[in-house]
Amino acid sequence: LTGCFVEGLHLTMGIENEKNRTDDKYLNLLAQQKLYLQNLVELLAFYCNAKDVNSLIAKLNSLNGEFEKIQLNFNDPGTKPFVVKGIIPDEVYKSIEAKIIALRNEIVG
Repeated sequence: LTGCFVEGLHLTMGIENEKNRTDDKYLNLLAQQKLYLQNLVELLAFYCNAKDVNSLIAKLNSLNGEFEKIQLNFNDPGTKPFVVKGIIPDEVYKSIEAKIIALRNEIVG
């Protein structure tokens, strides 16, 4: 499950380009991962007695710290469940990208 999340986020960030960085659909897709990550960490907490899972949870919590800097607006009266408030800052984007690349390389390598 974690591998699917990491690979999906890696692919999503791999299609990033200048146009996508201002595209609401792309930003909302990226920000949606914040919610998935929170759910994943919560699920893995049930297996925290396993040493390898504890290490994984720590890395995911580090990634989660970067996602926490993305503000979501859940009060949109339209059909969307949430929208990103503003633009995702470049330093946050780059930090998420670096952490997901490192985590992916660790899992795959």
